[in-house]
Amino acid sequence: MRELSEPVHPSRVAAERAALLVRLCLDLDRRGAPPAARLAALDQARAAVATVPPGRIRDRLATVCDILTDLHRDDTAEAVRAAIVRARAALGQPAAG
Repeated sequence: MRELSEPVHPSRVAAERAALLVRLCLDLDRRGAPPAARLAALDQARAAVATVPPGRIRDRLATVCDILTDLHRDDTAEAVRAAIVRARAALGQPAAG
């Protein structure tokens, strides 16, 4: 018997990869990673988002990248907390307690 598998959709793969990289950026920011590591991850995330076909998912991921870029301009504790909340909301994730 042959196994049936779901067809691979390049746009879905691109969106999932971009989402994982954006989530990595969120985690790095939350954990207070060094700025160079956060910026490198953000650059990779932006490049991955650019491969996602235009639409709601790409828009949400791009919004999160924009929020994180703003965060790098103001990295006070208050700004970090606000950015994480805004970014999670853009991804449709519940706020972390």
